[in-house]
Amino acid sequence: MKKIFILFFIVLLSVVCACNMQVNDKDSIMTKTHTYWESEDGDVWFYITERGHAAGKITVDNITYPVYIRGTPGLNVYVYSIDGFSYLDPFFEDLYEEWTCDFDGDSYRISIVNSEFGRKGSQIVIRRCDDKAEQIKTDYKSFLSEEKTSGNSVYSLSILKNFFGKYPGKEYNSYVIPYTYGCWEDICNNFFSRASVIFEIDSIFENDNTYYTVFPVEEGGEFFVFWELCKSESDPLPFYYIYIPELKSIDDFAALQIGTSSAQDVADISSAIEIHFDSIGFNLKRANSYTLLSDGTLLQIQYEYQNECNTRDDLIVESIEQVELNEDLQYLYLNTIIEYWSNIKTVAADE
Repeated sequence: MKKIFILFFIVLLSVVCACNMQVNDKDSIMTKTHTYWESEDGDVWFYITERGHAAGKITVDNITYPVYIRGTPGLNVYVYSIDGFSYLDPFFEDLYEEWTCDFDGDSYRISIVNSEFGRKGSQIVIRRCDDKAEQIKTDYKSFLSEEKTSGNSVYSLSILKNFFGKYPGKEYNSYVIPYTYGCWEDICNNFFSRASVIFEIDSIFENDNTYYTVFPVEEGGEFFVFWELCKSESDPLPFYYIYIPELKSIDDFAALQIGTSSAQDVADISSAIEIHFDSIGFNLKRANSYTLLSDGTLLQIQYEYQNECNTRDDLIVESIEQVELNEDLQYLYLNTIIEYWSNIKTVAADE
């Protein structure tokens, strides 16, 4: 028993000593904020947006993967798939690779400890590229543009939804936070500064203090992301997004059944949908959605739900009404989209 106690004490002492070791910031790559790093062949590159966080891309067997990289001084660096990193901290199953980064003069030598791509044991040399770092903008104000054109690069819908979330942030907040903990803003990872590294964003537009970005989508249509400043006054979060491949008519919603159909059924018919929960409180257990129709009107649907509301499937249709876009609905993000399209048509007509 005495030997066991001594052994336990030695192990405990070792752990305490290790935890109290001072880390040399000079040797830790993840402390070098606002720097750009790239491998000699260009297959690995990332930009450190803030201490311990980076975004970039890795190429393996001619396939390029957008990645989120996380690490702390003195610890290994973890390379995550973009999947699942939108709101909560990355999950283990989203881990692509685990690295150690050793300082070597003007470069770092990456040793791949674990890899989903079968590269365990491989080494990569990366060097700092100050000229490329100067080309990266992470301040949203530097993207503000008066010219209403969707000049951003084209992305697949899956990549966009993986980054911006299964549900828009503001809607996700209503589903999850009341039944878990904390504030949605505290657990987000998809700040604009990281989005601007992973995606080639050309411009942000402003409409009545609403900031938004438009992404053309490979599958067709446009993906609108609406940004809002939260606790960080300089790094917005995506509060809502709406993907519109095409607009549907009122007849396309004829199969909806009051008391049976859900908000997910509505969204399956048209993704040009915006959902709002009652602002008075969750005790009312009510929500409304607005779907933009092809004739310029809105499909307004009221929902009710029982017990917890975790997904759109839990919102059950209570009433359906076709309405005009009036002054009481000027707050809708859909209204900003309509104005954006109107500006696009005006520019096209002038040309």
